Amino acid sequence: MKKNNGTRVYDCAWERLTSIMAPSFTFVLQSSGVRQHIPSTRFFHDRGKWALVFIGFCVMAHGLGASAPNSSDEVFAPFILKENFDIRGPLFTLRDGTLFIAGPRARDTEGRTFSSFDNGWTWEYSKKAVPAKVLPPSGHILLDREGELHVLAKATPPADEKKTQATSEWEHHYTVHGRSEWRKSPNVVYRGDIRTSRGFIQHSNGTFIFPFPTGRGGRGGPLPYGSKTVKVLYSEDDGHSWNLSSDWLRAPVHKATETRGASEPTLIELNDGRVWMLMRSQSGYFYEAISRDAASWSLPWPSRFPTVNSNCQLLRLPDGRLMVFWNLGSFEVKETAVPRYPNRDALHAAISPDDGATWYGFRQIYRDPRATGAQPSEGDRGAGYPRVTYTLNGKVVVHTGQMTDRRALLIFDPDWLMETEQYTDFSNGIDEWRTWKEFGAPANPGKERFRPRKEGAVLVEHPEKNGAKSLRIARPIASEDPDGAVWNFPIGQQGTLSLRCQLQPGFKGAIIALSDRLYRPSFKRGIEQSVFTLFIPAEGLVNEKRVASPGKWFDLVFDWDLSRKQCRVRLNGEPVKILHQKEVSSEATTAYHTAPETKNLPNILPMNVRPNGICYLHIQSSSPEPDERGILVESVRAELTKPGTYSMPLGQNALSNIRHPDQNSP
Repeated sequence: MKKNNGTRVYDCAWERLTSIMAPSFTFVLQSSGVRQHIPSTRFFHDRGKWALVFIGFCVMAHGLGASAPNSSDEVFAPFILKENFDIRGPLFTLRDGTLFIAGPRARDTEGRTFSSFDNGWTWEYSKKAVPAKVLPPSGHILLDREGELHVLAKATPPADEKKTQATSEWEHHYTVHGRSEWRKSPNVVYRGDIRTSRGFIQHSNGTFIFPFPTGRGGRGGPLPYGSKTVKVLYSEDDGHSWNLSSDWLRAPVHKATETRGASEPTLIELNDGRVWMLMRSQSGYFYEAISRDAASWSLPWPSRFPTVNSNCQLLRLPDGRLMVFWNLGSFEVKETAVPRYPNRDALHAAISPDDGATWYGFRQIYRDPRATGAQPSEGDRGAGYPRVTYTLNGKVVVHTGQMTDRRALLIFDPDWLMETEQYTDFSNGIDEWRTWKEFGAPANPGKERFRPRKEGAVLVEHPEKNGAKSLRIARPIASEDPDGAVWNFPIGQQGTLSLRCQLQPGFKGAIIALSDRLYRPSFKRGIEQSVFTLFIPAEGLVNEKRVASPGKWFDLVFDWDLSRKQCRVRLNGEPVKILHQKEVSSEATTAYHTAPETKNLPNILPMNVRPNGICYLHIQSSSPEPDERGILVESVRAELTKPGTYSMPLGQNALSNIRHPDQNSP
């Protein structure tokens, strides 16, 4: 498959060898974005029984012929292998290259592994069932360096989970003889509450390390650390006996956000043998901690990764590069007594060639296919909760998403995250953009966090080019949120973003911003919190003299340089304005620094945190009244001259080796 910055569309059919026809479908491949039109049936095979084989043909896109990938070797940009994916559990890679997902299907009472023998391209279910109690979500699973499985599971999964968590007994189950036989260690691993964890690992010295959150209660935990605390179990004898670290790892909480505290930790071993932990928090950033021996840990401290209230996954590639997968976004403070549901609309990935000091990408690899329209009134949803592994031919496989109709299995080449240019002209739709906005009342009264959504900014016919499209951002109804549109591109410290735009007659104002994270498209305070912001009033003034005239196309160029904390703006080639990097913090950070319960804590996020780089364009109507025509965008191009984030070695922050009494158990 050729790499370019466009989006290619293919119409394909798949056929079972048994001559039972699978339905035709349309899907989209992108090298600069993510395929989002996904087949209703995909090519899974049960070896020796049946297969789905590609027999389709390809339609030209951009006047170029292109073939759909025939194997994972040809995949570059994220490519969705299956939608509506109902398998749960971690992904693993065996030494012979076999991939498998250890977990049950949503409808299974017995767990089955789900395997691939061709670098993730086709998959099959195992014929041998595994007791569901030892597989996720009931158990926490590890593949050791000898290829055997280890699971920490409840001795007897309780009928009433909430009432018996505190007294649960946890056992160690493991396989022998090439995962052909299950056994159980005689000793109880732990008595008490263990919540969701993403970080069961084996250190290179052989130690098993298992971090886990504990603590009852949900969003209403006590200040200043909430209802959850992360603890660490470790074993130096292959899981037969376990020790509990005396350190309690906590993240501050605030009543303006949810008050769960630190939870859902994930781990990775660094090149120097230290272990790096990332923890979900409600501060707007993951919290991190460092350990040299699993027994003692640094004081948790806000990491460099902005996030919504969700978790992440870490991965070490065979070539030594480090990867992180997460929902890069802003965690908003409460507008009502009920917190807004986290913006898990897109899963992002970043890659580091220097063990976490510098990161590249920050790109969307999967977008919630049900982001627009009526939203369920209950339950988690979105593109979060990834599970990841690598293939021996250099690709990465991910399964992610919450709610079955939003869950997908996908594959991509990690080098795609190193690209330094991205372009869109809407010739293949609006799929790379997030344009929805909330409206009306929630489907379930009292559930304000789940308001319905509809498209805001929309594609319209180009006013001059037959068959071409442009993006219109307006405010058709004054009582609703303004239209907004956000577009993701590779992160950079320095670069150029070019837009070709036209103000429509009757235009009443717009805001164009460059940001370091995803905000809701119509979120007014989000665009105000962006790194650089340009206001274009109804008069079309870009500065006191230069005017963008309605009805005429103009080129607007942003040259940003974070080392100088500025962005130079050009209009039709002429310098017109210098934007200065705004010294603002997220709403959550401001709240932590002003509340008496948290303002004196040693590990709250500093004000005015240095942005990692620029990776988002955010355009929004600023009209206070109806503006049905707004601004048109014909094309956008991002080009990086200094790609990636600034360099900051892991564990080099001020508190990486500091201990604090509040961290430890009473």
